[in-house]
Amino acid sequence: MALVLDDSPHLAPNSSLWAGLEDAEIGTVRVAALHDPPYFYIERRPDGTCCQFDGFLWELWQLIAQKARLQYEITPLLGAGYGQEGANGSWTGLVGELVHGRADVALSWLGMFGRRQRAVAFLDAVPVSVSRETFYVARGATDAPRLTAAAAQSLLAPLGADVWWALLASLLVLAVALRVTVWLSRGSAETPHTVAALGWVPCLLACFGTVVRQGWSVTPDSLSARTVTCFCWALSTVIHASYTANLMSQLVVERPPAPPITSLRQFLDQPDWTFSIPRGHGMVTEWAAGGDAERRALALRVSRRDRHVDLESLPEVGGRLDRVLVYGDSRWLRDILGPASCQLTAMSERLPAHLVPTYMAVTRRLPALRVRLNAALLATAESGLLNRLRTRWLTEDGVTCAAVGAVRPLSLADLVAVLALVPLAVAVSGGLFVLEWLWSRMRPPPASREHLLPTVGNKGSRKAWYKIY
Repeated sequence: MALVLDDSPHLAPNSSLWAGLEDAEIGTVRVAALHDPPYFYIERRPDGTCCQFDGFLWELWQLIAQKARLQYEITPLLGAGYGQEGANGSWTGLVGELVHGRADVALSWLGMFGRRQRAVAFLDAVPVSVSRETFYVARGATDAPRLTAAAAQSLLAPLGADVWWALLASLLVLAVALRVTVWLSRGSAETPHTVAALGWVPCLLACFGTVVRQGWSVTPDSLSARTVTCFCWALSTVIHASYTANLMSQLVVERPPAPPITSLRQFLDQPDWTFSIPRGHGMVTEWAAGGDAERRALALRVSRRDRHVDLESLPEVGGRLDRVLVYGDSRWLRDILGPASCQLTAMSERLPAHLVPTYMAVTRRLPALRVRLNAALLATAESGLLNRLRTRWLTEDGVTCAAVGAVRPLSLADLVAVLALVPLAVAVSGGLFVLEWLWSRMRPPPASREHLLPTVGNKGSRKAWYKIY
């Protein structure tokens, strides 16, 4: 009876099927591998002969091959990819080597996608790695700040909208409290001059003036009014310190510019943009089979080589990324593009990264080989050797990008919104002056009120004073 392992999970050494496959005769295992740093390195020897190997998968394969008691020979595939399914159903790359019987093991890290999973088997006991794949574009250029509505709104950015509304309400309450306490103390502690100077409008302006650290020309004498004054200045100190610190952070911290495009539809509408993806990536086959309209268009572009370049070929064509949409894992980008990968940023937060567990693939023709390698791989993971190899080879190092949120000197262009307040104040003040002048010309001259001012010994002076104010 034939043993079918196509859709079964990995088999542990104590499985009933393992007993029949443990001692199964397996000849020399043919291993196909491609140059894929840092997973697998293929380099010529100093004497020019081919080849010497290194990398994460090379050391891992040596461990599991020794545990599984296998003899093997490695065939390097130069210029091949991971493997895609063509329109006629044939496979290319590493997957094609397994499907067409030219190899028994693909020494690589492959996503276990649906159509690929029906073509080959996987060592699914333990994933080799987990890739975090998404779309990347080059960062947009940073434009000099301009006097726009957005620039004016930046003055409000240090504090949230709820903070501004709470601040406004607090100042109104303090203004009312100041006016009421001064009015109620008019006969006992406050002089007529103070009561007249701290009317409703002056109290409101005085409280709002504390926000910009504006001094008062008149201060109350009563204890209750001075208490309100102290609270007003305390609130001013807290607000002024918080606003100033946050405003400086807003101005001098350089933030990444917005990406030039933020959706796949925008990309497809651009005739001069290029799409780049690792050669033979299995996601292309999945897009062509069941993706949305935009992803199917990307898969068609890759199959037709229409405005498409392999990610591995980007350095050879100049490495310009200003009009290139890249799909892949950030680790690939650093290994292939080097420092140029620091120019890339995720195209959109609405397209979250796709986490893809990756596995080594084996042929379906040798179920005993799959079972034995799965058991050896599981034993290697349980011993901790697999994590040690991951830490050694797959740690994100080598290329260090400068911090995106760097601190820079404050420039004149950053203060354009602040400096614009000066001519704005002059213009508003001039306009109000013209309106007042026109209003004064239209009204008859006011009657003199000097006879209503309080005089010493005048019993009705206090009453007359409050009629004025």
